[in-house]
Formats: sequence, C-alpha cells, structure tokens
Amino acid sequence: MEGIVEQDAVAENAIALLMNCTRRQDAAIQAVKHDLWKTRASYLGYQVRNKTVGIIGFGNIGSRVGSILKNGFNCRVLAHDPNLTNHQIIENGAIPVSLNECISQADILSLNAYLTKDNYHMISHEAISKMKKNVIIINTARGELIDQTALLHGLETGQIFAYGSDVVEGEPIDHTHPLLSHPHVIITPHISAYTHECLELMGDKCVSDCERVANGNAPYNCVNLNQIESGENT
Repeated sequence: MEGIVEQDAVAENAIALLMNCTRRQDAAIQAVKHDLWKTRASYLGYQVRNKTVGIIGFGNIGSRVGSILKNGFNCRVLAHDPNLTNHQIIENGAIPVSLNECISQADILSLNAYLTKDNYHMISHEAISKMKKNVIIINTARGELIDQTALLHGLETGQIFAYGSDVVEGEPIDHTHPLLSHPHVIITPHISAYTHECLELMGDKCVSDCERVANGNAPYNCVNLNQIESGENT
C-alpha cells in the first residue's frame, strides 16, 4: 500500500479553501442567513482560471494541488521545493522557480511544505512585501510557516486579498484569536484528511504496516528506514 493516503483529501481541501477565498462564499452565505441579500455586491471576488499559482512544497500533496489547478483551471503553476530536482518538478507539470520567484510572481500561493527549523515563519513581513497586490494565500501544511503578525498586516493593507487555512500556529485556537476577526480569513480546524475515504485508507495502512513489521519488513514510507535497516533504535 504505497503512497501517502492523504494526498487527494488534503489537496481537495486546499482547492475548497481557495474557491471559498476567491469568491468570499463564507461571508456571502452568512449575509443571506442574516437577511443581508442586498449587500451581495460587496462580495466581489476573483476567478481562478488562468491565474499564476505558486506552490511551496511540491511533494505528494503540493503536486496534486498543482495538477488540479493546471488541468482544471488552466493555471500557470510555479513550484519551489529544495528537495526536488528541476526535472522532477517539470515531470509533475510545474515550472521550477526560486522561493523569491514563487512568492513574487504568484496570484495564488499554496503552502504545502513540511515544517523545518529553516522555514519557520518563511512567509514574513519581507516575503509578503514582495507579493503581488491582492494575493490569495492557502495553507494546508503547517501554521508555523507563516508569521501571523505579518499576515494580519498584509490583510489590513490589502496586499493579501484573502487567507484560507486548515492549520494555525499554536492550534487549537479559540474565538478570541485575532485572525478570526478578519472578514477575509477562513480557518477550518485541521480537517483536510477528514473524509470517509481517507480515514478508511489510513486504517488500512495501519493494518498493512503492522503486518509488514510482524513479517520482518519496514512499513512503507518509513522516515527512519536507514536506522531500522542498520538496527538502530530497535
């Protein structure tokens, strides 16, 4: 059972957040519920089609996000991933670029990188200042990739049109969190993998991995495979 089972579920949630942000659907839905139909002109949004998308982290999930946006919306997909070669990125349908190029050229920025000591708060005041006006940022990776103070400043100045995220630094958060008071922010409670199909596959993988270990084999996609093969930490 090779491959990461969360790929489609997380990528699809990234697209769902993106569509909500571009069309301000959450705010518009609330307007209808509060008898504010007449305010509909205030929910002017953007189309996704033909936009330039920058993807930071072009592995299992990031590449799937790129595929959906390229093939479904005719987007130009840029990708930055220091762990992949240019050939690997091109092979998966994107244009390899530097981090600075990815940030500065994107109309839509999707964060799909895993967190390391080197990329903590990589989306900083400086990074946001290089972005296009009215950029849309989607984060289904880790909340710690983005400096929340810089994010709020970018939203308040209009540099950032909207921010949609399934993750938050210091989660879980409560209703007093400053991001929740901004009308152009959508946050879901870390539910990207919460589909019936994905959770079933997760359960199957747990069983499969246990069977492999019982038969003397390492689990698929094992992070510390070298240590296991050398007998360390056993």
